[in-house]
Amino acid sequence: MTKRPGEDTSPPRRGRPRDPERMRRVLDAAKQHFYEHGYEGANLDAIASEAGVSKMTVYSYFPSKEALFETVIGSRTDRVAGSLLGTRAFDPRHPQTVLSTIGAQF
Repeated sequence: MTKRPGEDTSPPRRGRPRDPERMRRVLDAAKQHFYEHGYEGANLDAIASEAGVSKMTVYSYFPSKEALFETVIGSRTDRVAGSLLGTRAFDPRHPQTVLSTIGAQF
C-alpha cells in the first residue's frame, strides 16, 4: 500500500480524543496541589478528584507523578523565561539582578 501525499496511514487512536479542557483542569489541579503539599505529599488520586477526572485519565496524559510535576514546573518556567526574554533582566554582567528577577517572577 503506497502512501499518497497528505494521507494519514497511522492506525486510528483508540478511545475518546484528548480534551484540551480536561488537560487544563488536570494541570491546574496539579499546580495547586503540588504548591500546597509539595512533591512528596502530592497524591494523584487527590489531583484527579480536584480536576474532576479519574486517576486513569491523569495516567493517560502523564505516565507518572514525576512526569506531571515536570510538566507543571516546565510550563511555569517557560512562561517566566518567555516574559523576560529580550529585557535587561538577562544582562550577564549582573547575575544577581538576573537571579532576583527570575525569583520574583516565580
